This record gives sequence, C-alpha cells and structure tokens, in this order.
Amino acid sequence: MKASRSMAWMGTQHALRLIVGLLTAVVLARYLGPALYGDYQSVISWVLIFNALAAAGLQSVVIQNLATQNQPGRVLGSALRIRIFFTGFSLLFCITLPLLLGMHSNLWYGVILMSPLLIAQNGDLIEYFYIAQANPRPAVLMRLIGLATVVFLFVWGLLTQQSWYFFLMAFVAEHIVAAVGLLMINQYHGLRLKNWRFDLNMAAELWGQAWPIMISTVFYLAAMRLDVLLLNLLSTPWQTGNYAAAARFAQLWAFIPLVIVNATFPALARLSLKNPPVYVEKLKALLNFLALGGWIIALPLSLSASWLVPLLLGADFSATAPLLQMQAWITLAYFVRVGMDRWLVQEKLTRYNMLFQIFTVILNLSLNFCLIPRWGAWGATISSLVALASGVMIFPLFFKATRSFALSHVLPAFIAPIWVLIPQKRQQIKEIFKL
Repeated sequence: MKASRSMAWMGTQHALRLIVGLLTAVVLARYLGPALYGDYQSVISWVLIFNALAAAGLQSVVIQNLATQNQPGRVLGSALRIRIFFTGFSLLFCITLPLLLGMHSNLWYGVILMSPLLIAQNGDLIEYFYIAQANPRPAVLMRLIGLATVVFLFVWGLLTQQSWYFFLMAFVAEHIVAAVGLLMINQYHGLRLKNWRFDLNMAAELWGQAWPIMISTVFYLAAMRLDVLLLNLLSTPWQTGNYAAAARFAQLWAFIPLVIVNATFPALARLSLKNPPVYVEKLKALLNFLALGGWIIALPLSLSASWLVPLLLGADFSATAPLLQMQAWITLAYFVRVGMDRWLVQEKLTRYNMLFQIFTVILNLSLNFCLIPRWGAWGATISSLVALASGVMIFPLFFKATRSFALSHVLPAFIAPIWVLIPQKRQQIKEIFKL
C-alpha cells in the first residue's frame, strides 16, 4: 500500500509535468520555428549529458541503501561529497568542451546560461530520502512549486517576446526553485544537513555501485541526445528542429516507468532479502506492467501522429509526423529498459548495464554517421530505434550473468498485451500495487 501511495503522489506530479511539458513544447516550437527550436534542443541535449555525469549515478543506489540500511545520515552525507566533486568536474567540461569542438557561439552562450542546472540537481538527494521512506509528498510539493515557476516564466516570456535564451533560463529556474524548497523543507521535516556525515567506507561502497550506473547513464543520454547534436552538425537546422520536435513528444512519457520503479523498488529490495522466490515473481510482474505501459503509449502515439502533429505544431513541422510514428516505439524499449536497469542495481550487476549502454552508443553513433548524411532526420530516427532496441533485447544475451534474466523476464515482457489476457498473469500484475 505504501508503494501505491508513493506512486499516486509521484504520478500526480509527473502527470502535471506531462501536461505542462506538452503545452510548452507545442507553444515554444510554434513560437521559435524549426531552426531555432533545433538550436534550443541542441543546448538542452548537451547540458543534460553533463548533468548525468554530475549526478554520478547515485539515484537508485542511494534510494536502495536508504531503504535497506538504518543510517541515512552517512548515506546522504557520503553521496553529497561524491556529487560535489562530479558537479565541479562536469561544469568545467560542459563549458569548455564546446570551445574545443568549435560549437557555434550562439549555442555556447546557451550552454553557459543552462550550466547552473548541474548545481541545482544536487537537491535531488533530499528527494531520494523521502522516496526511500515511501513518503514523497514533501518533495512532490516542492517540485510542483518549481513547475508553477516555469509556467509563469514561459507565459511572461511569450507575452514579452523573449529570445530562446530566456526559455533556457526558465528551464533552469524551475530546478533552482525546487532545490531551494527541498532544502528548506528538509531542515524542518527531514534529516537536517547537520546530521549528514561523510564516511569514507560508505562513500566507497556507494561509489562502487554507482560508477557503472553513471557511465551507463551518460552513455544512455548520449544515445538519446547526440542525435540532435549530430543533426545540427551533419545536416540542416530545419532537419534538426523537426527531429527534436518528434523526439520531444516521444520522450514526454519517460517519467512514467521512473515513477513506477521508484515507488516499488524500495519494497522489492526488502522483499529480495526476506523471500527471494516471491521477489522473482513480483519482478517479472513489474516488467510486464512496464511493458504494457509502453504499448499503451507507443501504439496510439504512432497511429495518431499523422493528424496530431499538424494539429499541434502547424504546417512548419509537417515533416515531424512520420518521424514520430517511428520514434514512438522507442518508448516501449525504454519502459522495459528502466525495469531491467533497476534489477541490475539490485543484483549488483551494474557493470553490465554500463556495457549495454556503451554498446548502444557505439551502435547508435556508427549508424548516425552512416545514415544522417544520406537521410537526415530519418537516418537519426532509424539509428536511435535500432540501437535502443538492441540495448534491451540483444546485448543482454551476450553475457551469462544477464542471459537467463533476459530470456525469462525481459523478452517475454514485450508481449505483455498477451499476458493480460491470462487471468493468473493479470492478477500478478495487480499485486504490484500491494507492495
């Protein structure tokens, strides 16, 4: 029941974020046009890759340790020190690498304006504490205040006809406001910062689990975001803008599997210690549930793209609709991948997650360099779909430690709509909400 309440709170937050994200994406794309919207998304893509590096792969590791160990001060204090180091490292490279790579000056100015995001994301550690306690309400409220801030700034920016740089700063302001709010509420109702203690052994334990996740997350975001950057480099701004608009619609739903696994995995982690056989069955049901969610989103989105995109974005983005019809299916692979990633964390097999992501990026980059010069945005779309699907369905079969799980849990999950027709399987999926 705690998992169900957690899912309700986080689901509410992200549902509102979905609505706001959809509206702002539509309005901003129309306001900027394909070329400037492509530049806007290129800057966001660049900064988010380094934001993943600054996060140091600690999210699932910290939540798991907070849920299973009775020493939150040591866990959070040690995680904060790791985060501070990687935040400084990420800021340095985020700002200086564009100069070495010859990034256009207008994009580099946008990177500088967005770089404070890397500092603000450290407030997430407080949110992890509440999630591990199965009480995400305080964190959700602060996130909603941040969301209200960005809505106000977007409306004001549109009314006063601000440049695309202003909307980048509005994106950052949302996270700064949420981080300050989390810090304030933590001082009154959480584990105060003065009780956060750095412990070298704990830091080593966290980092030992987190570094493969960090590398895999950076490579995952590279696989998801480098397409936009490569299109900007190898093709035209118009192609970049149309691809970025399709990708934005396809990625709007990424929060859903994260909400589900964040709500259920603290309980699953404890269950794995108490009753391993039941844990295995619950995990299989969770993956089926995630895959079912992917089908529910991917199929309607693909079928409706031909009329939905012209309706929302207008004639300037006419080339976006066929791209979205294909990109929608990335959602299905992503939903299952999130569940598989958490299993790898639970079983301390994160190095395999890292390898899967590295293989995915290598395949994606190779296909992009071959296909983008020929087919532009279509080439980037095909590259992403093939690479991300391979990362879930093929690469886990290469290794003995993950092959059995892939065959028994991951691959069967892709036919989740069939499992729903079987009463026993349907009941197992429903049991997820009783964790």
